[in-house]
Amino acid sequence: MDWVYMLECGDGSLYTGWTNDLARRLAAHQSGRGAKYTRGRAPVRLVYAEQCTDKSAALRREAAVKALPRARKLELARQWETEEKAMAVAMDSQEARRRMEEGRLYLPGDEAIMAEQMDCLEKQYDYNATRPHEQERRAALLREMFAQIGENCYIEPPLHANWGGRHVHFGSGVYANFNLTLVDDAHIYVGDCVVFGPNVTVATAGHPIEPGLRRQAMQYNADVRIGSNVWVGAGAVILPGVTIGDVPRLFKFCENIHRYGTKIAIQINHAGASAVSSRINMQPVSASDVPSKEGGEIPRSAPLLRLFSPRNR
Repeated sequence: MDWVYMLECGDGSLYTGWTNDLARRLAAHQSGRGAKYTRGRAPVRLVYAEQCTDKSAALRREAAVKALPRARKLELARQWETEEKAMAVAMDSQEARRRMEEGRLYLPGDEAIMAEQMDCLEKQYDYNATRPHEQERRAALLREMFAQIGENCYIEPPLHANWGGRHVHFGSGVYANFNLTLVDDAHIYVGDCVVFGPNVTVATAGHPIEPGLRRQAMQYNADVRIGSNVWVGAGAVILPGVTIGDVPRLFKFCENIHRYGTKIAIQINHAGASAVSSRINMQPVSASDVPSKEGGEIPRSAPLLRLFSPRNR
């Protein structure tokens, strides 16, 4: 599906482009990973979108829109906004679902969408009602609830998610402390060995700035991506469209480092530019305790995740 779109930048200028994935491209612009022109002009908002039959037609239409004077572009934007409002109010369930997935304005209270959402929340309720010794049941429920979840993931109840994890993709070794909130109306992608402190919120849903649209309960969504080895501190809020890149691993044997006489907690600052390591067990580790490459495969006695599990706190 090919689109021509126009953005209003933070400085009031207009940017025109084309894409075959409108929701993802908009999220890229909003997170500073879009075109060079928009990177220094945040925030940006979608003010015009037109679907084209194919890439060639989109490129031709993009060139035509770019050649228009500013006044004509603003007129196009006003017409599009009027049509969007009318469409959003009159949309059926299929259209609401399509717009939800494309990051466009839609009504989240659509009956079919809400019925599907309630089914997801039933499983979340079951997860939060598990008893502390029901670890295997918790793991099984997470596999049913999430779009994707890797090995050795652990989430402390209660978990709060708009869709019960339906649009959440976890890698391996992810740990979340109490009260993780996932506003997963769009997709949330999380890499390996990610740690969430208590009371973290990851939100993909936004609402229009224009009060008239908010009064109609309009909503739009943008995916969130969190790379591997990220530590999200307690109380952090990650907003729609944000991408946090991978954090380089500081220790080659991080999964097994506790085996060699020390437990190390790594806390990465918000920019991912520096790291602080603190030794919890003050006993020194000699070089002879750490096997070399020639020594063969390191035994995977217990992953780093288990340092955070209830049995080791």
